[in-house]
Amino acid sequence: MEKIANKSRAAGMRQGKRNAAGITVSAVCTAAVLYALFFADAGADGYAVKLAAPLLCMALIAAEEIAERLSGVRLPDGLGAAIRLFLLACLTGGKTLELYTRLPVYDKLLHTASGALSALAGSAICRHVYPRSGALTVAFAGLMTALALGYMWELLEYFGDALFGMNSQCWRDAVIGTTDGGWIVSDPRGSALPDTMEDMTVNLLGAVVPFAVISALPYRRTYPPPRTAGSGRI
Repeated sequence: MEKIANKSRAAGMRQGKRNAAGITVSAVCTAAVLYALFFADAGADGYAVKLAAPLLCMALIAAEEIAERLSGVRLPDGLGAAIRLFLLACLTGGKTLELYTRLPVYDKLLHTASGALSALAGSAICRHVYPRSGALTVAFAGLMTALALGYMWELLEYFGDALFGMNSQCWRDAVIGTTDGGWIVSDPRGSALPDTMEDMTVNLLGAVVPFAVISALPYRRTYPPPRTAGSGRI
């Protein structure tokens, strides 16, 4: 009984971390919306982006919670809390508060963190769906998840810049003038290509750390409960 009580308390503490992160994100996003409405200037991306970023942050967190409920796959509570805080830092901090512009290293730090978090999430999902998988399989699934999400994010940045005039890939930073035929840039490649390659590199570096840790540390397979006669479970 005491062991069961201790496990219940531990589970409650982990759930408390996720709940606390959710409350923090909601409060900060609400404050960011008010800031964007009444105090912020247009900035590089405009009022619409500053206002939409915290709303998108809350929408993504809600979507993640719904996906967990529908799929039955629940991420560890500590990881869920970290993902919520990451979304807050990425969208609300980066766009609404313009930390991408004010802190040049901020973007690379978030891309590194996204690689690590994506790898951990992918590993956790793999272990849940395929409980008989070994450590290397689980670690590799996490690594591939991180690389796929990093690739998709760069595509989103590109189309955001191309369709909505944003500067997520920093292509404007190399523009020194215009002509009737187009842009004049200070670098033949512009600045979008180096920015994208650097983002993908630090994303990979962030993902390699969980891959190495999961592959190297002792790992215990988990097995589903045995089927019972007449249960109809597969």
